[in-house]
Amino acid sequence: MFPGKKTRSNFIGFKIIVKSIISTILFYIRTYFLTGIAVLLPSALTLYVIITLFHWADSGFIADFTKNLTGYKIPGLGFIFTISAIILSGVFAKNFIGQKIFGFVENLLLRIPLAKNIITAIRQLLDFMKANRKSVFNKAILVEYPRRDCWVIGFVSTDAPKIVREALNEDNEVRSSKLISVFIPTTPNPTSGFLVFVPKKEVVELEITMEEAMKIVISGGVLSPENEQEGFQVEDISGE
Repeated sequence: MFPGKKTRSNFIGFKIIVKSIISTILFYIRTYFLTGIAVLLPSALTLYVIITLFHWADSGFIADFTKNLTGYKIPGLGFIFTISAIILSGVFAKNFIGQKIFGFVENLLLRIPLAKNIITAIRQLLDFMKANRKSVFNKAILVEYPRRDCWVIGFVSTDAPKIVREALNEDNEVRSSKLISVFIPTTPNPTSGFLVFVPKKEVVELEITMEEAMKIVISGGVLSPENEQEGFQVEDISGE
């Protein structure tokens, strides 16, 4: 009866279908792109750091000296010399005389305000790296945050500091439960986050490794142990 209206209705329906297909394609492209970044970025950054450190160690006095002496630059010689010098410094610093000399030099540098700040920062970084080798975070857990029935992944580092426990001594409920220090990482950059002190009885332990938990955080939940075992799938949770 109304061919013009029917044609217009078919055209609108076709536009809706095309728009839905395009939205689905873009969703999958975005999802797989972010997954690819989560998989490749750690390896790429690690390779970049290794190459940069090698070039830095391979340049300098030894590289220039051998080039001036022989007319050629010997790749890797500066790197070997740098590593050897660091090892010998460590050996020397371990004995009594070395400890006295390095301690004397460090005390002199600590008298300089700017140098003191730099040395303190480097020492804290080295202490953290040393602790990290002993596994700073020993367990992946779930913490109810920021509201009830909403959970985030956290990493247990240790028991809450004594000063925190003493400050909460007046609270009988808190005092009766063991407080633990939990680091809550952010997505997709897990190096930033925040620290919370939570009663141990209020957290849920996850039966996964630290690496698996970190993959979930970095990928925004895309990468998980079951996805890696069964094959990656994206589910539509919109209900449409």
